[in-house]
Amino acid sequence: MTALVPDPGTLGLESPTLGPWFSTDVTLGAPGDDLGVALTIPAGTDWLPPAAGLLSFAVASTTLPPILAGLRGPSGTPPFTAGRLVAVFRLLPEVEQRLATLLSDVPPADGTTATPGLATRDAVRTFALELPEDPPTLAVLKTRVHPPIPALSSPSEEAGHVGLSQAGGDVDNGAEPMTDLKRPGRFFGPPEKLLTFPTSTAATLYAFDARGRVIDPGAVAAWWARLTRTFTNLFAAGVTQRTATVDPRLTVQLVGPADAPASAAVLSRLAATNVTGTGPVRVHGGGDAAAAFALTEGTVDDAPLPLIAAMPAGTYGAAVNLWTGGAVGGVTRDFVRVALVDVERHLTGQPRVAESGANAEARRRADDQKRASTRTLAAQATANAGESVLLATADAAMSGLLAVLSAGPATMVAPVLDRAAGALAAPTLPAAVAPVTLPGPVTMTALTGGGTDDDGTVVGQRVLVQTTVDPSLAGAWLRVWPQYFDSATGRHVRGAGGGGLVDSTGVARAVVRLADGAVEPENRMGLDLMLVTAAQAVRYPEVRLERPAPVGGAMPSLSSVTDTVVACESGQSFAGGVPAGALASGLTLVALSVPPALVDPASISTAQWSATTVAASLTTGDRVQLTEPAWKGWRGGEDPATLSGSATATQILRTGLTRLTQIGAPLPTQSRDEVAAAMLSATAADGLVAGVRPLGAHHELLPHQNGHPGAPADDERHGAGARLRGPAVLGLAEIIRERVAGPTTALAADASTPLATPALPAVPASWAATLRTVGFGVEAEPGLVEALNLVGLEAFPLDGPVDAVQSWLSARGITIPGGVGGAATSMLRAVDRRLLGARSGYREAATALAAAFAGAQDFVYLETPALDGLAVGSGDATLSVWQALVEQVRANPVLRVLVCLPAKLAPGAPAKLQRVRDKGVRDALDALRAAAGERLAVFNPVTGPGRSLHLDATSVVVDDAWALTGGTHLWRRGLSFDASLAVSVFDERLTGGRPADVVAFRRALIAGRLGLAATLLPEDPAELVAAVRRLSARGGGLRLSPETIQAPDPMPSEFDVTVWNPDGSPASSFDAMAWIGALVVDVQAEFQAEISGSP
Repeated sequence: MTALVPDPGTLGLESPTLGPWFSTDVTLGAPGDDLGVALTIPAGTDWLPPAAGLLSFAVASTTLPPILAGLRGPSGTPPFTAGRLVAVFRLLPEVEQRLATLLSDVPPADGTTATPGLATRDAVRTFALELPEDPPTLAVLKTRVHPPIPALSSPSEEAGHVGLSQAGGDVDNGAEPMTDLKRPGRFFGPPEKLLTFPTSTAATLYAFDARGRVIDPGAVAAWWARLTRTFTNLFAAGVTQRTATVDPRLTVQLVGPADAPASAAVLSRLAATNVTGTGPVRVHGGGDAAAAFALTEGTVDDAPLPLIAAMPAGTYGAAVNLWTGGAVGGVTRDFVRVALVDVERHLTGQPRVAESGANAEARRRADDQKRASTRTLAAQATANAGESVLLATADAAMSGLLAVLSAGPATMVAPVLDRAAGALAAPTLPAAVAPVTLPGPVTMTALTGGGTDDDGTVVGQRVLVQTTVDPSLAGAWLRVWPQYFDSATGRHVRGAGGGGLVDSTGVARAVVRLADGAVEPENRMGLDLMLVTAAQAVRYPEVRLERPAPVGGAMPSLSSVTDTVVACESGQSFAGGVPAGALASGLTLVALSVPPALVDPASISTAQWSATTVAASLTTGDRVQLTEPAWKGWRGGEDPATLSGSATATQILRTGLTRLTQIGAPLPTQSRDEVAAAMLSATAADGLVAGVRPLGAHHELLPHQNGHPGAPADDERHGAGARLRGPAVLGLAEIIRERVAGPTTALAADASTPLATPALPAVPASWAATLRTVGFGVEAEPGLVEALNLVGLEAFPLDGPVDAVQSWLSARGITIPGGVGGAATSMLRAVDRRLLGARSGYREAATALAAAFAGAQDFVYLETPALDGLAVGSGDATLSVWQALVEQVRANPVLRVLVCLPAKLAPGAPAKLQRVRDKGVRDALDALRAAAGERLAVFNPVTGPGRSLHLDATSVVVDDAWALTGGTHLWRRGLSFDASLAVSVFDERLTGGRPADVVAFRRALIAGRLGLAATLLPEDPAELVAAVRRLSARGGGLRLSPETIQAPDPMPSEFDVTVWNPDGSPASSFDAMAWIGALVVDVQAEFQAEISGSP
């Protein structure tokens, strides 16, 4: 036995000391099907506080009060009898946490070795004692409350004293429940009591974990009794040293991955031995044989990729064996949840077998998933221990991209790219404290190549801002934001500005982009400066300087510069040339000539960029396909000739409102937002999907609130990604192969050589599915699309052999090679997937999201640049992703939702597209608020004075059991029309009963947006949402933007919404180009002004 240090008795209200549960020992018999234990409490017995906590009362009314609504039984709903009074005792947070940590002393029931400090049983939070009276009366309650309810002026006041109301002597819920502190032990008097029972009373005792899921209370008593045998000083002073006597029982509850009831489909695959019971609650059959669970029964297509795990600290696998050799650690009363999941359906949201009575569309989609040649693949996505899939920042995603490009001959697709794109490491900031005021003057100098004078208006001006501080601040980050007047809003706003590190002499330089305007000496422009050290960030507002007149001239090439060259963002100086590999991603070079000059970034040789850039990672054998962005304002990057080096690079250019005949070329206004790369060979498998803008100017070095210290200053953005290794790379590689293959003839020829099949991992792994979105009619020859429109997809031999497909295509002028064995299977899958997408489009992310939202239990976190409540599709094919969330929030009174939503789309978006987005956002959030009330919080991080974050990625986490990230955004066009990729993720490895990869991702995302350490985040969804709501209500402090999304002015019409936020779902005989041609002239003109390829 061991004494805990420090002694728990010295910890006050944080003490985990224990006491007896009843003054007269009451034996806890076997739990019922709801895991409650029926008790007969003898007359004269007191219910005592088992540990320190808060006592409340609530009535199980028709609409349950929140204190009861969040406590759920095996059925997924609260187990309480309608109309009964329930005494609820919740442990104090520190007590709960300390006891949870001590539970690592209880040996794992599955025979594995416990990880030190990791709880092997579910943490206990709440006890609930359901009392028998129906209806409950104030008179009976007064005989049980201790200390007694004082005599007050009315029965209503007496009921209110304990947080209840009353009418006619019957009690009901009050406005807020009472919270009365109770602790075991003696404190200046007799021991505290929860309730006292003057007469024998039949009651039911429940226990619940930190997520409100029911636990056998007898198992809790046995676990805590085990702790008191291990730790000599865990009992409170002066108490009888026992918890509660229990009857032996080893109980299992079968659940899904988020503790909801396990699905019938995966239960149909379950084989259980030495187990009694048929529902969600099972019991060990006795003896030394294990309670064994294996996923070997039933029909494979009902649950094709089933996994099972012992919660909360096990690992998902093929089988779970509990209590081999009998009870473990002397704990003869025990309780374990066993989670079951069909990974394929969990990740894709699409079953292979439609429900009974399903409509024809649902049956077709199920058949598509059942068919090997058309299904969305789910597979293991890590190969080695310690690897993870989810990447929570843009720079982490870019680091993953570079790793893929460096792994071997890779293929990449993206809208834009440049050689300077890459990943940065956060600088090591000095510990010194920044001065309250800047000690030296701030100067602003015109740069050669930094803008021109266009008839009195300075256009495209970039200037050098410089100041000097104490050399002890070397390595500190200087961020500069210029102010300008926005005539459209009538407000002064801050531009993206510039930034730089303080060099060893104390000089800080930043190249700052100014808004177009006139040089007006009498009207000085304002700058906001911020100096960031490890100790703090100090802001210097309203630094007023005269705008310098531009000096004109062209940017010199790097090779022609003879003066010292400085890299502002890194604080480096180069005299006599820039060495190979010296330049980190996105650096801005300035030649310190007179006047100083911007160095032409196109003149920087590939060799001079560092190893963590695209320039160094693109090599012989790599292939890149770019697609010009939909909107003129989103263009950027380098052309293929400049970019490629020894690699092969091509670009799909747009032609305004006319459609290219090139396969895979987007429709006018349709974005191709895929940023992805894959490298797959017989010996290696690596891939990446990201929601980023892969340019050297765009980085994400946290915290946002300090303007991304160390990153090139631009519009502050957040991105994310998913790194795939192992079997999951195959699905991504197939998609990228199709994107770059060209005609169906060439695709079939490529596919006649099957892609390598990566080896299965030998260790527990994350799983992933790459989910594709694109409007119909894009992914094949226009003639094929027209043929499918005429005859219907069902006329194509999706279920036929390769010769049937050959014949069908040959009749339409397309010849593909024959094949047998693996070649035939590979060609069939490539061609079938293309034709399926051409006729129906892909809405795989929407399908997965709708299913995840519909099953949400506790918490949904999402961050996206755009959302709306509009459905995609029509008739039986209608899919309402946002409405699925709204309906689940309405049906589940404890579900919380946290939304990170930027005020604006990415810079360069058309103004009307922004207004359409804003209308959709407001309508969608209004619908969600009406259902959720205070269970919803919406926020947007600041990124400096008057600035807020832009999002390039959409990420969604549901119940810490499912995550999605990528470039698929949550409005109608993003879920059905624009082309994008996203990855959904699950992990076999658990932390606290949830997939470890997903938990870490959620923590990193929210911590990053709020500018906090992950350890400071509330883990409880209710506390987290409430905290964000409070912070927002107070103006956001220095973390959240107070700017809200205003009603657009002018308000877009429904026609505007249809035009700018189209539905890409298939419609019989729909012709997108004919539709565009039929638009009225002024609408066409609006498009022409904004879309790429237009004059």
